[in-house]
Amino acid sequence: MYTIGVVLNDLGTFKPDQTTAQLTHALAARGHDVCVIEADGIDVFPEGRLVARGRPARALPTPEDTVAALREAPLERLPLAETDLVLLRTSPGRDRRAGLHELLLQQLQIHTDRGGLVLNDPHGLMVARSKLYLARFPSWTVPHTVVTADMRSARQALADIDGPAVVKPLDGTQGRDVFKIAGPDEPNLSAILANLLAQGPLMVQAFVPQAADGDVRVLLVNGKPVVVDGRAATVRRRPAKGEFRSNVHLGGSAEFAPLTPALRKVVKAVGPQLRRDGLFFVGLDTIGDRIVECNVFSPGGLADASRFADRDFLTPVIDTIEARIAAAVEKKAAGGGGSPA
Repeated sequence: MYTIGVVLNDLGTFKPDQTTAQLTHALAARGHDVCVIEADGIDVFPEGRLVARGRPARALPTPEDTVAALREAPLERLPLAETDLVLLRTSPGRDRRAGLHELLLQQLQIHTDRGGLVLNDPHGLMVARSKLYLARFPSWTVPHTVVTADMRSARQALADIDGPAVVKPLDGTQGRDVFKIAGPDEPNLSAILANLLAQGPLMVQAFVPQAADGDVRVLLVNGKPVVVDGRAATVRRRPAKGEFRSNVHLGGSAEFAPLTPALRKVVKAVGPQLRRDGLFFVGLDTIGDRIVECNVFSPGGLADASRFADRDFLTPVIDTIEARIAAAVEKKAAGGGGSPA
């Protein structure tokens, strides 16, 4: 059995129906020593020694039991050098503690430089932490997209699209500050762009007409869709009436969605890039046959996908995690050091 640290934002927002809770419960149920660590729970000592303050996750009957017990569990200290895996499941966009998640990625980069295994890889997360990561994908897999920190360039991008567009912050989550723009003559356009640019660079993206049908989250492991008995781990989110954003917390609804041949082609095209960047578990948000978001920190939807497709998608994800740990342990025992690609 392995020693695994699961890192999340904080226990106060940890819920049993979340993918992170499902993974934590399943790993503990398989007999692994699982320690749940909050994002501010790693200390750095002389010579860069990393020690986590976390709570043990016990093998209990349900995720609800596991989460409830975690809240009452005493803090324990776990040197990261003694872990076989750190499973990073944080969401920086939902945490107001400035600089904390940058620090965490730097800490975990030290750990990987010394041969530790972290999923997803911290360097890959640094590269992919903003929506700019879409620029690394083949252009035909994403809508026409421009990223800029300049008002004039943003207006020109909207004029070049010559149709509806979406403008949004380069960093953000849950659909916050995402606006649909009819065109360069949109009323209040100056105010919208000024508000976004005050926060930092923005993204201008051509509006995909199929957005009326919502978006489809495709869950990938090792750059490939999670598939069981011919069905993939996918979830369609439909927007509420009068809303173009599909986020569930904005009134959107979730349902089953097949992985179409067009989407399979798109996923196959971007899979090698995800693997090169060490992005082990990823959620691609797609509209039509285009990728509009790449969720790399703590993609969710695994439980919904399992329920809608009547398949157990959790088990193959856990199997693949264990296989990655085994490969890393074997490589280290052979004197190779580091973690497998």
